[in-house]
Amino acid sequence: MRPLSMDLSNFRSYLSESIELTALKVALINGRNGNGKSTLIDAITFPLFGRGSADKIDDYVTLGKTDMSAALSFELGGNTYRVIRNRTTNGRGKSSLELQQLINGEWESKSGATAPETEERIRKLLRMDYEGFIASAFVVQGEADKFSKQKPAERKATLANILGLDAYSEYESQAKEKAKGTEVDLKVVRNQVQELETRTANKPTLEAQLVTVEAEIVSIEDQLKEKETALNQLIEKRANLQAAEIRIMDINTQIAGIQKEINDLNNQIPLLERKTSDANKLKDQIPSLEKRISDTEKLTANKDKIISSANEAKVVRGQISEQDETAAANSELELERSKIQTEVTKIDGLIYQGKSKLEANIQNFKIQIKNAKQQAKPLEGLECQNPTCQLIKGAVEARDKIPGLNKQLEEETIKLDTGNYADELKQQKEALKSKLMEIDIQIEILEYDQKSHQDLKIKLVDLERYERLAPALENAEESKRLAQDQIDQIHTTIKEKQDDITEQINQINILIKAKQDAITGFELDKMSLEDDAKESVEVSLNITTLESQIRILREKLGNQQAARGAIRKSIDELTELDVKLIDSRTKLDSLAADLTDWNDIARACGKNGIQAVIIENSIPEIEREANNLLARMSSGRFSLELLTQKPSKTAKVTETLDIKISDSGLGVRPYETYSGAEKMMIDLAIRISLSKLLTRRAGATIRTLVLDETSSALDAQNRSQFLQIVNTLREDFDLILVISHQEDVQDAFDQRIEVYRTDEGSKARVIA
Repeated sequence: MRPLSMDLSNFRSYLSESIELTALKVALINGRNGNGKSTLIDAITFPLFGRGSADKIDDYVTLGKTDMSAALSFELGGNTYRVIRNRTTNGRGKSSLELQQLINGEWESKSGATAPETEERIRKLLRMDYEGFIASAFVVQGEADKFSKQKPAERKATLANILGLDAYSEYESQAKEKAKGTEVDLKVVRNQVQELETRTANKPTLEAQLVTVEAEIVSIEDQLKEKETALNQLIEKRANLQAAEIRIMDINTQIAGIQKEINDLNNQIPLLERKTSDANKLKDQIPSLEKRISDTEKLTANKDKIISSANEAKVVRGQISEQDETAAANSELELERSKIQTEVTKIDGLIYQGKSKLEANIQNFKIQIKNAKQQAKPLEGLECQNPTCQLIKGAVEARDKIPGLNKQLEEETIKLDTGNYADELKQQKEALKSKLMEIDIQIEILEYDQKSHQDLKIKLVDLERYERLAPALENAEESKRLAQDQIDQIHTTIKEKQDDITEQINQINILIKAKQDAITGFELDKMSLEDDAKESVEVSLNITTLESQIRILREKLGNQQAARGAIRKSIDELTELDVKLIDSRTKLDSLAADLTDWNDIARACGKNGIQAVIIENSIPEIEREANNLLARMSSGRFSLELLTQKPSKTAKVTETLDIKISDSGLGVRPYETYSGAEKMMIDLAIRISLSKLLTRRAGATIRTLVLDETSSALDAQNRSQFLQIVNTLREDFDLILVISHQEDVQDAFDQRIEVYRTDEGSKARVIA
């Protein structure tokens, strides 16, 4: 920050003064005590921070005045700003503050909605508050030892302000806010996980039910097998009891059993053949793969067509867009034409209604005249036509009405004949017809061709078929190779499966042949048996009973199999929920990791994290610069050390910022044991090193140094060294202001601001 100018009105001893600082580099502010030298320092800090050397804000208002204004213009980061702070003591007192930026030669407001908001914007612009500003860039009369006398914690806070570590505090707050939001998301996802766990908790129960049902199915199947075995045994027993016939039946049973086995074996053949068919179904994939190869080849062959069609599609879209706009305009005109045509039709209706009303009136008048004449007819031939006579009173009144009715009839007839009853409506109709003609002309000018428009859309549909193929051109050859590899693999798989199935069918055919030979032997035995055996009733009844039981068991088996299907369906649905549960748990773990990361970032950006490291790293730079200045001022006698940590009574290390001063003759001594001149040299070395640190840090660019009566406690030799030090700093600061009343100091400056008193208050004359 580099001050450019000051504009003061009723500001302490200055009633009205403008001071231009642009041409100054290293300047002395001199004048008698009480003339207002230090007030010029207030003219910098008061507009920026509302603070300075006075205790109360009203103390900045000139005695006897009610309204005060202090404006400071300054350059920062290549931009020019102006801060204006006003104060009135009228009533309960009122203050105002405005921040402006010079843009294209005009001052534009950058103020906040309120004064505190504007002050916050100024602090962010300068990247420090009043305490940091004074403790680093300003060495004000009576406050040269401000940094040295601060408590270690206060020094550390001031240094943090200078280093712009407030940004890390902001990062810490943002990270904590992010962590808070992540905790909310974490709670939501955790609730989702709990809900899914509750819903899937029933899965083990269903799985247990499935085991039970399947066990029941196995039990039923075992019972069926047992019953069927018993049934066969009864049949065999009945065969033994029934002698020949039973033997024949036994033979039939055996034949049936063998035949069943043959049938079972024959049934296996279609199953195996179906497997062959299933294997052959793999061939169903081949046409699509071959088609893919063919399509790829066609795609490659039509490469130029696809590219040109894609380009042409873009052109046609533009043409369609133009036609869409024309169609929209044409539709609007057609709609307007329809509305006007409706109005014309409405007016025609009104004209017709008017004419009908007149004709009805004329007819009505004719009827009234006719009726009046009928009523007056008795008066013909009567000499006495006294209207008071009750016998002829009605006839007389009717006769008297006839002239008026004739007149009204005549007037209505004239209106009907001339047609002037509808003049206004006819004019409206003609106006509307004119509008219709204008719209027809506009429609004709548009020359909208719906067929051409539709043809373009159809053409675009055809072009888009090629355009959609464009992205596939890039991977065409790879797609073709992959498809051919899949075809080869399918052929290999089919051959292996067919060979295996053929071998199994051959084995089955051998078994069938052996069983058929056995049936032939039984048939020969049956032919030799007699057919006079008796049937065993009891065995037959038992057989019937077993058959009934087997039927019931089979029904029960069907029911259990249906129940198993329903349970499996429910388990499948819960399995899908398990997948969602896994996803939610994964998200939960991710959010938990995010929360840990945000908490780590917050800790890293906290005062004991990155901020402590930056301060620790800046200490050697401050020590080096301060010791360089201190050595030059004290001829190498004094040096200092800044300690950031010290052991505590509990043997732990405590954070601090202590200053240790070494005297080459007397060793390390506390700051308080040094003389006033020695303290001044130490204070200047620390304060100027802080100022130089400021100029090197990107976070703050206040390239201004103010020294207020800092040499007053130095002897002549040290003052000479002090002036040399000031001169060496001219390249480190854009502006150095030194306030002093000592003559040997004043004579060393070519640039000065001479402060003096007049009847119109303090004045400042700039000598550049």
